[in-house]
Amino acid sequence: MGKEILHIGETIRDLGRFRVVGVLQPKETPLLSTILGANSENNRIIIPISVLFHQFNSKKINDLMAEAVFPSKVEEAATQIKNLLKQRHKERFQYDHETMQQHIEVANQILGTVGWLAIIAAAISLLVGGIGIMNIMVSSVVERTREIGIRTSLGASNRDIFFQFLTESVVLSLMGCLIGCFLGIGATLAIEVLNHQPKLLAPEFIVLSILISILVGILSGLYPALRASSFDPVDALRYE
Repeated sequence: MGKEILHIGETIRDLGRFRVVGVLQPKETPLLSTILGANSENNRIIIPISVLFHQFNSKKINDLMAEAVFPSKVEEAATQIKNLLKQRHKERFQYDHETMQQHIEVANQILGTVGWLAIIAAAISLLVGGIGIMNIMVSSVVERTREIGIRTSLGASNRDIFFQFLTESVVLSLMGCLIGCFLGIGATLAIEVLNHQPKLLAPEFIVLSILISILVGILSGLYPALRASSFDPVDALRYE
């Protein structure tokens, strides 16, 4: 039926002549079902099993769905149902069972793999970004050698020069982080609105990204800051 919305009293002719007597409330598709590619519950048509047998002239049933009283008893209940079916049909058929726990484990494996790939990609991005910040700061130190000499001759200590360039490196890293956060927040909100997903934005990850960017800025700025603070004032003033 696709995404067509049915109303009470309408007639369905796709699978035969059926009249709609009730419409279920629409349900959001869980993230787990989306990952596993399961069909949405909003695309289902429910008819009496006796009508199904008569309409299609067949009594073949492919799937049965059941719910256990307690989550811890799911596997036990599935085994009991399978044994009951074998006993009732004198083991003429072979039965398999699947539980939601199995689907959850598969989804966790998929998410785990995707998570590791994301961590590796993020680590490579941080490495490349850190190298880029270091190159920018080294170029800045070279271009501002005379400025460093003037500041030193006016009383600035090596420590002042060191923290000046280290702070500039951290600020540069934070600027990139903030741009990335704004883009990430925008993409997350778009996914929430378009796919009707529950709240996906986690503030703790934003804080974590800011802390990581500060660390990257410190590590990337250490060498340029040390180089700037080690300049001899006389040689720095003579630099052209």
